[in-house]
Amino acid sequence: MKFRLLYRFYKPVLIIVLLFSSFLLNACSRLTVNNQALKVNLAYSEEQAALVREIIKINQRDKRFRNINFIKVEQSKALKLLKTNAVDAYLGSMLDESSGSYLNKNLIAKDGIVIIVNPRNPVRNIDLDMFSEIFLKGINNWKVLGLEDQAIIFINKNNTNENRLFLESFFNKPVIQNSTNQFEVNNDNEAIDLVQQYEHSISYISFSSITNRVNTVHVDHIAPTQLNISSGNFPIYKPISIYQSDKLLTQSNKRNLIEDLLNYLWSADAIPVIKSAGFIPLSVAEIEVIKYESLPLILGVSAPLSGPYAELGRAIVNGAKIAVLEANENKLKNHKKIELIICDDKAEVSKALDCANMFIKNKAFGVVGHLNSLISIEASKLYMENNIIQISPGSSHPWLTETEEAKGKVFRTINIDENQAEKIASAISKLENQKKERILVLHNGTIYGSHLAALIENFILRYLGKDVTVQSQSFNINDSRYHLQLKSSIPDIIVFIGEYADAAQMLVDLALDNKSGITFFGADGNFSKRFIDLAGLRAEGAYIIGCNLDQTSPSYKSFEKRYQELFHSNISSFSIYSYDASRILMNSVQILNQNETETGKSLGEIIGESKTESYCGEISFNEKGDPQQSRLAVFRVKNGKFVKTNL
Repeated sequence: MKFRLLYRFYKPVLIIVLLFSSFLLNACSRLTVNNQALKVNLAYSEEQAALVREIIKINQRDKRFRNINFIKVEQSKALKLLKTNAVDAYLGSMLDESSGSYLNKNLIAKDGIVIIVNPRNPVRNIDLDMFSEIFLKGINNWKVLGLEDQAIIFINKNNTNENRLFLESFFNKPVIQNSTNQFEVNNDNEAIDLVQQYEHSISYISFSSITNRVNTVHVDHIAPTQLNISSGNFPIYKPISIYQSDKLLTQSNKRNLIEDLLNYLWSADAIPVIKSAGFIPLSVAEIEVIKYESLPLILGVSAPLSGPYAELGRAIVNGAKIAVLEANENKLKNHKKIELIICDDKAEVSKALDCANMFIKNKAFGVVGHLNSLISIEASKLYMENNIIQISPGSSHPWLTETEEAKGKVFRTINIDENQAEKIASAISKLENQKKERILVLHNGTIYGSHLAALIENFILRYLGKDVTVQSQSFNINDSRYHLQLKSSIPDIIVFIGEYADAAQMLVDLALDNKSGITFFGADGNFSKRFIDLAGLRAEGAYIIGCNLDQTSPSYKSFEKRYQELFHSNISSFSIYSYDASRILMNSVQILNQNETETGKSLGEIIGESKTESYCGEISFNEKGDPQQSRLAVFRVKNGKFVKTNL
């Protein structure tokens, strides 16, 4: 009985304890998973083992690099491991940098390959070409160098040795195997022992292995000193770098771990560590230059990510994200890494100005934004003042680019209102077996919506004449008066200017009011698979203006598949307009960085002269910064898909 009473009393307490324990276990599990996700795999070869041991000692003291896994590999396999993303980074020297020149690399130290001879050997200088011939077995007698007629005993390293592989790459030719008068050794110490033993021998070692047991030889009359190697004057100079895989460029958390290691290796604290590992530290000036060159280029993207336009805003951000991802993956030689900064402008002027100031503070070279015309117009004033190029993927009102101050500084990839209005009116005029006596143009009340509606009305009257009645009015999808207007109004065609969720809801409302026979036309804000998903069968037969995509091309299908895998959403016009804007900005700034002294052109001038291939067709700009090409098509919804028409 006592046990039952105690059980009843403590039962709630036990339940709470069990629930709290479960919560703690789940939290610990999540922490473990997160810690595992943050681990970065850094490969290194035998030549860098001493430096890695020093770094591991530091980690044992203060856990500074606890999230880095050091993996010893053969240097000959390093490039393949990086290219296949089997490792995140590699510490060492790349054998053939030209084949992996797109890899992001950061110099951390220097080494030199020093030629050594027996102390009794009189040679004190050798031409680099001459040593190349000795190394490649083209010369095998000292008399070629003006010395006595004696066979050269060449002491080489085995075919997995890093310095041998480096020299083979350096001379762009592998060593002839099984030649006479050649020994193969495993390391520098064995090479020194044999050179000391044989008077007519010659070999090579790392700078760190220099000893008075053998003589070092000048190359092209340049001594193998720390100063000459550090300055790059010594001919056989070997850089020690940290190379990053393509995948790491897209994983900011992992990349930060490598950057922490880099910052340590570039600090004064690392100088004795680098020296003790046998390498030559970089100078302060070199480190400053490297740090500057390794800084990413900042690209800003701003759109509403909350509120009624959030879906359209996410399409803009996703378009920029995939463009930056591709740019960093396909980074060519001398191209800098791009870092994307995202800001939610909430479709409010004050928030957009906050975003603009954030981009200015972070020294962005360009901004993809904004969605709403009024927002873009107000923010453009700050961008222009601070010499930041703006390309809007969503603002079609002419005011954005028509001022003299905006020329060469403000661009757009979306079609201007006039192009959209004429396309819609032209398409309506071409409809066969369609009544066109009464047309209702509904807009969302913004400066974009009201301006586009007025243009559509004018173009419809121009194409169809005065026999047609065109009415233009604003709407609020949540306003009961709007629903009463739909019930009392029976137009032949409705042209809808607004967000696709509202368009889908309107089609549902029309169906509920038994007016599903009305022909629906939507502006390009409705060109999204989400419109079809939300409207369902009511979307069948609807006409939508959108980006002139070739949806059947293999390249577009591949792009679409990756977009869906990344963002779990479908491509819209704004996705493509943002993707194009981002690519134009990134390509142009890379051209500027490479050829600034040659061209003398500004970033805006390069963009103004650019021609860019796109999934919507080529895009170039007129003197205002608007697209010269329409890039619009009329689609009709058939069987749940957008099908391009000939309208």
